[in-house]
Amino acid sequence: GSAKFFKPIISNSAKFRSTGGADDGLFLDRSTQDLLIEQKLVAIDEATVMQEIIDDRDVEIKKIHKGLVEINEMFVDLSRIVKEQQSEIDSILHNVDESNVRTKQAFAHIVEAQRLQQSGNCLIS
Repeated sequence: GSAKFFKPIISNSAKFRSTGGADDGLFLDRSTQDLLIEQKLVAIDEATVMQEIIDDRDVEIKKIHKGLVEINEMFVDLSRIVKEQQSEIDSILHNVDESNVRTKQAFAHIVEAQRLQQSGNCLIS
């Protein structure tokens, strides 16, 4: 995670009890208290903070890259599936067209048969 900077907020007139242990009743002036706080905080140099930020961003960029690779793989798979199904779709469309042509031919034959039957030239009765 990112390093955090701590800046104590202390009013100018603030006085603090000593941290010497039992309630000894002693108060420390502001400069002494600030020094104790600074000693307790780990010094963090700017280069370390910048490196941590860079590392965090690198991790996030790698996560984004991984997500994009997965999305690309999904699109490649989808494209393959569509190509595989295209021949089946083409076959269905061909069969529909062929059925349409044959239905029109069958209708023409029925109309011709009806005409022949009405004219008395029908051989089948």
